[in-house]
Amino acid sequence: MESVKRILSGELVVGAKQAAENTFCLTVDYSQTVEEMRAAGGYDQENSGITSEHFPHSRTRGKTEVEVVIVHLRRAMSNAEIDQCLADQNLRDAELPELLAFGAHPTCKDEQRKGPIAARGSVWRVLRGNRHVACLHGSAGHRELSLLWIGDDWRERWRFLAVRKPA
Repeated sequence: MESVKRILSGELVVGAKQAAENTFCLTVDYSQTVEEMRAAGGYDQENSGITSEHFPHSRTRGKTEVEVVIVHLRRAMSNAEIDQCLADQNLRDAELPELLAFGAHPTCKDEQRKGPIAARGSVWRVLRGNRHVACLHGSAGHRELSLLWIGDDWRERWRFLAVRKPA
């Protein structure tokens, strides 16, 4: 029933149009370390906790072409709701290497100035079980790569980097 309401309200149509406008093709070099990928981004400020030790990645080695989508749901949502929305669009959460490739790509660098972008696919669990994910944000003259403590809900301003699953 919820999906029917979303279709009738036009929310799914808006979402489809938005996805098309926020889709990018990237080459991700999974053989690079997190530190090498961070350096390629040329950020004005970086969180020192974003390291290969804290965010090991296990995807295939070498360079891979991926289609990434910035998903902006424009309302506060729980992690479970975001998971369902991504699944409905055949997307998965971007992992840190994909976020870093996105942030370093010449045509994507300014996207973080439009609003914060989180990569929920790579999580660093710290003491007492707190979870952190990497995010990009900035302003007209500043680009930042930082860590965000995640709880159960996300505010409406957040956008999420997602990767299209193979057909």
